[in-house]
Amino acid sequence: SQPRRASGICYACRNPSEAGWLERCDGGRRSYDAETCPKLCRRLTVALSERQLEGLHARYPEKRAAITGAGSGVGEALALALARHHWVLFLNDVDDARLTNIAMRATSLGGSVTTGLFDVADFDAYAQPVSHFLTMHNGVDLVFTCAGIGVGGSFLDTRPEHFREVVDTNLMGTIWTGKAFLPAMVAAGRGHFVTIASAAAFHGLPHLSGYAATK
Repeated sequence: SQPRRASGICYACRNPSEAGWLERCDGGRRSYDAETCPKLCRRLTVALSERQLEGLHARYPEKRAAITGAGSGVGEALALALARHHWVLFLNDVDDARLTNIAMRATSLGGSVTTGLFDVADFDAYAQPVSHFLTMHNGVDLVFTCAGIGVGGSFLDTRPEHFREVVDTNLMGTIWTGKAFLPAMVAAGRGHFVTIASAAAFHGLPHLSGYAATK
């Protein structure tokens, strides 16, 4: 079903927008709609300093990273930033068009890309694509869990199935990503597993209670 729009704020600049947040969106898509922000916000970017890059590449010379929710937002920005420095990337998203798009852009920037088109809430879906990537590249160095969704609406008005979707994607999706990748990192004795937090974890929002709980 098509997501219902409600008034809210742009995720990028926090500018009030009638476009607002999406009540229901697929894993990896923005919870806030910058596309229709009155300020015409640009996509998120991640800028890494030369000092940061030198340290990162010295620690992880094989430059292997996995990113869930890579089709938009923070995941997209990370994929492009690492691709510019020729990282080997495993990119996941639930949206085929977005995943294809980010894979093409990352490849054009110099990244080596393996894609995994699946819902992070489905643990069984990880097995084949993750195993293929780990075998082909003999491990992974960085894992970023960027897939996430938000549901707009008051606690009492939010339907149980929508709470379940948020929990399955934001919480269980992070857990399943760890179950899929951490054994290889532990075996190698190195790596970083990075989860994406939110200010909503510390400052409860009346219309994002499910989202805040998962953060």
